[in-house]
Amino acid sequence: MLTLKHILIFTLLLTTLLEARMDRYDERGFRVYLQYCKECHRDPYEMAGKRKAKKWNKLFKNNGQKLIAIHKKDDKRVKKVLKRKSKTKHLRKFLMQSASDSGVVIGCDGNYCGH
Repeated sequence: MLTLKHILIFTLLLTTLLEARMDRYDERGFRVYLQYCKECHRDPYEMAGKRKAKKWNKLFKNNGQKLIAIHKKDDKRVKKVLKRKSKTKHLRKFLMQSASDSGVVIGCDGNYCGH
């Protein structure tokens, strides 16, 4: 029989695990950003922080048609990323995890210091 004590311990454990999972950004998405986006958009955290997670999610819907529309001049480069589902998935995840409403502080994370 579950007691209130067991439920509280389980809730605390679950919350801790979920919070720890959310703190890590998608490293592969970070690398995709550096490879395809950094040339034009510079700092990955600064760019990700320009939009909320919900807005990033909207930009990636319908195979990224809104992203393609925004990048009219360089749509070949964007289409190249969006054509590869794994790259798209990881880039989207990184941008959403680093969005302005994610609580991520822009700065040096040990892997990238804006250089």
